[in-house]
Amino acid sequence: MIPLTKFNTRVNGSGQVVTQVKRSSAAEVLEHSFQARMGEHQGIYERIGPSRFPVEEGYGPATTQMMYSNDEIIDEISAKVSETFDKRIDQDILVLLNGWRR
Repeated sequence: MIPLTKFNTRVNGSGQVVTQVKRSSAAEVLEHSFQARMGEHQGIYERIGPSRFPVEEGYGPATTQMMYSNDEIIDEISAKVSETFDKRIDQDILVLLNGWRR
């Protein structure tokens, strides 16, 4: 999981946290969220329940989730993998048959 601070996240003039995870989507205001430093880590946190504690850090989707949600990216990756495989398979077979690599 990727922390929200790695995405397009900011705190507006009224103290609300505004974040945009996908470039194609609009920025959203996160209610009950705030930016704070916990030890050495700067993050976006949200209160869980009416009391002051506990708080939970906000995360965006993982890289694999973002990739698999976009069909264009999957097609590009598949094409590149296929191209690289086709280039390397003949070379690797030749190396193994000639005993150049053990």
